[in-house]
Amino acid sequence: MWTRAVGPDRHGRKAGSHNTSESYTGVWAFVWQHGKLTDLGVPEGCAGWGRALNDRGDVVGTVARPGAERPVLCSEGTTMDLPVPGQGPGVAQDVNDRREVVGYFEHADTGNPHACLWRRGELTDLGVPAGYYLSSAEFISERGDILGHADR
Repeated sequence: MWTRAVGPDRHGRKAGSHNTSESYTGVWAFVWQHGKLTDLGVPEGCAGWGRALNDRGDVVGTVARPGAERPVLCSEGTTMDLPVPGQGPGVAQDVNDRREVVGYFEHADTGNPHACLWRRGELTDLGVPAGYYLSSAEFISERGDILGHADR
């Protein structure tokens, strides 16, 4: 068993993941505040990871469903899949207070990760710089500045 947490936000909340068994599907996402873990509601038979949270209490992460890892935004008690091309795999890495989410998705043509931004539920492919084969967006500021990386 293991627990991983990120944060805290300005209210002292942390988001994270906890493994309750030897099974891959025993991983669930949570918010921790005032010594209490709140399950973010990963569907039965799936695994979930809480990767980041904002000061509004929104959490982003990944739900591993059969066939693909899906980027998700947990907001106001609801977990929403974030769109990716072809329903392929993707990961949400960070969220700001405007609910702008960054991460990456697996490009259907190459299979390589592409950095991306989700704003109001719409996906923007941030691409891969010339001479590189993959990219990932890791952080977004409150102003919308994005930090990421690319590999050659």
